[in-house]
Amino acid sequence: MHNEVQQKVYEELQQAPNVCLTTDIWTSQANQAHMTITAHFIDLKNNKIKNVALVRRELVGNHTIECVVEQLENTCSTWSI
Repeated sequence: MHNEVQQKVYEELQQAPNVCLTTDIWTSQANQAHMTITAHFIDLKNNKIKNVALVRRELVGNHTIECVVEQLENTCSTWSI
């Protein structure tokens, strides 16, 4: 089921004329840093705005801009956006 949902989201992203990415970084109560990357786009078939969490990763080390850029680039590459 996970692969089917992932494939559907991938196909929707490929059809989107534009995709906006947002990130959220937080530290858990266990002092672990996490980052989520969310895609926002318009589903032209249904004329609706869609928001999909593409990835949640634990960040190791400092929350530098280089680390954030690396995660964004990896996500864009993985999802072909």
